[in-house]
Amino acid sequence: MKVTRSKNRLYCINLKMGTPICLSSKLDEEAWLWHARLGHLNFDALKSMTHKKLVQGIPRISHASQICDACLLGKHIRAPFPNQAKFKSLKPLDLIYGDLCGPISPPTHSARQLTAPYLPQQNGVVERRNRTMLSTTRSIMKAMLLPQNFWGEAVRHTIYVLNRIPTKALKDATPFEALKGTKPDLRHLKVFGCIAYAKVPSNHLTKLDDISVKMVYLGVEEGSKAYRLFDPITKRICISRDVKFLEKDSWNWKDYMSEVGGEEPEWIDFTIDYNLNETSQSETIPVTTEDLTGNDDQGYQDPITPTSPFTPVTPPTYAY
Repeated sequence: MKVTRSKNRLYCINLKMGTPICLSSKLDEEAWLWHARLGHLNFDALKSMTHKKLVQGIPRISHASQICDACLLGKHIRAPFPNQAKFKSLKPLDLIYGDLCGPISPPTHSARQLTAPYLPQQNGVVERRNRTMLSTTRSIMKAMLLPQNFWGEAVRHTIYVLNRIPTKALKDATPFEALKGTKPDLRHLKVFGCIAYAKVPSNHLTKLDDISVKMVYLGVEEGSKAYRLFDPITKRICISRDVKFLEKDSWNWKDYMSEVGGEEPEWIDFTIDYNLNETSQSETIPVTTEDLTGNDDQGYQDPITPTSPFTPVTPPTYAY
């Protein structure tokens, strides 16, 4: 570049300022989005599963390790204890761990191994997995400020996610791949509790009706290629595949709670004209510590049992 000197011995350069461009903002935003979609999975595990290509349908994540408020509220733990060696099975379903379950049908073909009462340390695999499940459940509910009635739906979604993310028990594989031999596809996964708009079939509409309904995303419906949604207005579950998501937005539950009297909503059952494939509700009988042999301490409370006074209720279901 050549610049001439002016009469006052100054060199004037006319430069055109470039337009500032942020190159990392979109990548960071996408990393936080997948962090929320995968049940607030820590960023180290998120980077590892994308770099090793353990799953499909997710971009390469290189975001620095951070935590959010929902992670602290739902996953804050004590300092770790030394690890102990445990037996590892050699094939799927070779050894099954269980906690607080009733009779198993059909009967197993091997002997049962029972643990002593009040000694969760003897069943460390289940206790540790339960802790992961409950901490993830708390985080995804806190992130979207969901009422505690939804903890059953949150646990269901958490199990779906945990089966598709890495675990220390498996090297470079997810539980889904270890069982089925194929990598899980996560392209359909959305942030639990986000706003979802389900399209209403044309045969249920008049010319001026809204063609979509605002609902809340509760995960993927098992056994179908569709989403499981909740309508807070009608208090009903909707199964639909034609859905658009606003993953950064959540339902204004405070206004909703004030409309129902400031208390947790109570599910009600009623019929509407476009009700399809409705399923009947069945009463859930909870398993208590009194059902266990040798458990005579009436004041005992399992440390991993959810302390919420609200019983999860499955609302009626219809399909779009």
